[in-house]
Amino acid sequence: MAKKWMPRRSNKRFKTSRRHVPGKMNGLETKFSEYLKDLERKGEVLWWAFEPARLKLADPDQKTTYTPDFWVHLKDGSMVFYETKGFWKPNARTKTKTAASKYYMFPFIGVKWKNKKWEFEEFLPKKEDK
Repeated sequence: MAKKWMPRRSNKRFKTSRRHVPGKMNGLETKFSEYLKDLERKGEVLWWAFEPARLKLADPDQKTTYTPDFWVHLKDGSMVFYETKGFWKPNARTKTKTAASKYYMFPFIGVKWKNKKWEFEEFLPKKEDK
């Protein structure tokens, strides 16, 4: 008698990570976009875009890039990049700091949702990089 085929059980010891799908917002990004829409209705924000640009962080020969979550045009005419994070991994923080130094003409702001409110952290360019 032939054995009945049974699917293999997954090995639960290995955690699978969800990868970001470019152009598709996760829950936190969706929540922040609602916040931006509210600021837009109030006139504080003129326009905003989700993942509008891929910024090169290294020499042209290297492929290191950074895609900020939001690019926002404020009513005072300034342009700001926002990066939303539930928590910061060291690699993500390093890329944001590097982008802030290389593209010093734009403010880079980290955003977290904590205790039912938005927390903002500005990434300033290194003085010697300007």
